[in-house]
Amino acid sequence: MATDSPQTSYDEVPYPIYAFEQTHPDRLHVIGRLLGMDPAPVEHCRVLELGCAQGGNLIPMAEALPESEFVGIDLSRTQVEVGQNLIEEVGLTNITLHHADILEFDPGEEKFDYLIAHGVFSWVPEKVRDRMLQLCRDHLKPQGIAYLSYNTKPGWMMRGMIRDLLTFHAGKFSDPGTRIQQARAILTFLSNSVSAEDNPYGAFLQSELDRMERSSDNYVLHDHLEKENRAFYFHEFAELAANHHLQYLGEAEFSSMLASNFGPEVKEQLEKIQHDLLATEQYMDFLKNRTFRQTLLCHREVRLNRNVDPALARDFDLTTSSRLTAMDFDPMPDVPVSFRRSDGREITTKHPGVKAILRKLGESFPHAVPFDQVVQEVQETLPDRAFTMTVPPPEVFEKGLCQEIMKGYGAGVLGYRSYRPSVAQNPGSHPKTTRLTQVEARKGLPITNRFHQMVLVDLLGRAILPYLDGTKTIPELTELLVARHYSGEYRLMEEEEIESDPEAFTRIVLAHVEEALGELVRLGCVID
Repeated sequence: MATDSPQTSYDEVPYPIYAFEQTHPDRLHVIGRLLGMDPAPVEHCRVLELGCAQGGNLIPMAEALPESEFVGIDLSRTQVEVGQNLIEEVGLTNITLHHADILEFDPGEEKFDYLIAHGVFSWVPEKVRDRMLQLCRDHLKPQGIAYLSYNTKPGWMMRGMIRDLLTFHAGKFSDPGTRIQQARAILTFLSNSVSAEDNPYGAFLQSELDRMERSSDNYVLHDHLEKENRAFYFHEFAELAANHHLQYLGEAEFSSMLASNFGPEVKEQLEKIQHDLLATEQYMDFLKNRTFRQTLLCHREVRLNRNVDPALARDFDLTTSSRLTAMDFDPMPDVPVSFRRSDGREITTKHPGVKAILRKLGESFPHAVPFDQVVQEVQETLPDRAFTMTVPPPEVFEKGLCQEIMKGYGAGVLGYRSYRPSVAQNPGSHPKTTRLTQVEARKGLPITNRFHQMVLVDLLGRAILPYLDGTKTIPELTELLVARHYSGEYRLMEEEEIESDPEAFTRIVLAHVEEALGELVRLGCVID
């Protein structure tokens, strides 16, 4: 399926793509189930990714789901070759990457359960966008789900003005490095020339400059300076999909779909037009000034159920990144308890069951907890005095918890998972990670955990990961690191007095290794 297309800007300046949790088949499966579909189980599915780059998003999926099949295509020969080399090094046999043009790509007769196109739709010409939707229509199974992300109006309109400025100025230069440098320079000049004090335009320029300063060169080039970058109103995208006999399923961020997450007055007004789902979604974009969407589509013939049954929570494992903001935990219903999410947002609740659930799941994150185990532990945790009346019967208690869990999911506080990745609950006698994680650590790549999340691993953890092949004990791992230290290959610490006593030094390193392994377990990087 190779193409003879000329070298692209992505060959000159690769745009690496890594694990993106929202695209994982598990996320798509859960939302499809909640809205009445019967999508394929992620453990046994076929996935196609358009614009897969070097496979950084697709390869971790393939390793975690060995009984599923993954296909990726990209127009950049350079990036596909990098991905193919990584696949060979890791030893995967259930994934193939193709250097191919979307316009010419023929997926064959066997259809796909899930189709992913992250960061492609807005950045390609109209005929390619049309082909992408055609692929969704023609090559998704009857209960298949497609994920397409794109820049969204009205929020992108101001950012589009910045893009126009950058392309007008940097377009005079042909060298990619010079174009990137000039784009940064012109935005800096403009921001410094317009006061941000009591000036919305100046404040916006400053925020965009701050954003660009945090962005990599490849992001600046490919997100701002490419020839194509089209933003859409949601109703425009929905119409394009409908023209290909596809219907709007939802968003990869389920909470973004719910009017209940606005204030009561806004919610009341939106509910007056709830008979028109697409109009409601469009009005919410205006309210949020949304810049980006991660939309899910399915076939027009699929019958959906927008009235989500809270009892469906029983079918999933539960997870949250929320952690207690204080050490004290009071289960009583009149005492508010606050939790902080990984994105910094705080949640405060007085509901006894919700408090107990969030505490349990927060302590387990990023590991998910089966629904039945959550119910059991909450029942055991809450004292009788936590209930304003008598302790409810188990079936009533569970029904109430389902309703509260669904509220938490709808608010973006809780997450559902439909399958259980192979992860360890403790390092064990012979700690082991995946072959992919070993390679990522050795090459200095971002580390992907078993939940398809990129995680921050400290230097010692990265030094340990390449050796976690399941054949070495923790003392043996320690000896390896100590030997690397004394050879000068890797510095564990600088205290010369300790280094002069090898036995004492080894004991200290052992303690650090045990601590690092515990953190790797917590991050979901150690497997059974």
